[in-house]
Amino acid sequence: MMKYKGYIANVEYDDENKVFSGMVINTRTVITFQGTTVQELETELHQDAAVAAVELGLSLNSFVEKSVIDELAMLGRRPRQVVKA
Repeated sequence: MMKYKGYIANVEYDDENKVFSGMVINTRTVITFQGTTVQELETELHQDAAVAAVELGLSLNSFVEKSVIDELAMLGRRPRQVVKA
């Protein structure tokens, strides 16, 4: 399991191909990524999230916020009201 900037992902290692691959599990949008180092995994995950945000017409921050709200709703929890400055 990997945590990065609010995302939680399952990560597996393919010993034959010497590559890590993973899938974000705390968002409705399907985000997968691959890399051979931790830095590559983080970069790939960030890029995939940015692409998904653009596809939805959102900023990356709005995408992360929406993903968290969606996941809380799936758990039957209401997010607290956040006052933006």
